[in-house]
Amino acid sequence: MGQFCTLITHPSGSISHADSQTELTAYLETVGSADEPYEKFDAENTAFRLTFAELATFASTLDTLLPRRDAEHILLLTDTVAADLAADASTMSNLTARPEVYALAERLAAVGDAARDDDWEAAEASWTAFKTEADAIEERAF
Repeated sequence: MGQFCTLITHPSGSISHADSQTELTAYLETVGSADEPYEKFDAENTAFRLTFAELATFASTLDTLLPRRDAEHILLLTDTVAADLAADASTMSNLTARPEVYALAERLAAVGDAARDDDWEAAEASWTAFKTEADAIEERAF
């Protein structure tokens, strides 16, 4: 850790090694570390719920990309987020909702498939259906 602390610089240019360690320790205690994240999970506030929210936020970029007919970035997003959503569904604790999340991932992949085929009407319809279904399942996505 000593080498890491020497890389931290204070705007004034004068900070001691001990101050750096203290500040870094305080930071890690506040935000958490990889072994013990700040977010406390329980039966319903699960790691999957956090992942689901993040992936839905990434997917919301389609609200900008679809009107622009930006197939390149749509495919990058849908190929990545749909695969991640399907893979992460296997970690859900709410097993009864798992098939709905797999179907949601397929719905997102359909947006990409339609964009690949330049079928923008189908892409928009699949995206609208994805948003509706994501809203409906959000409370059970844990």
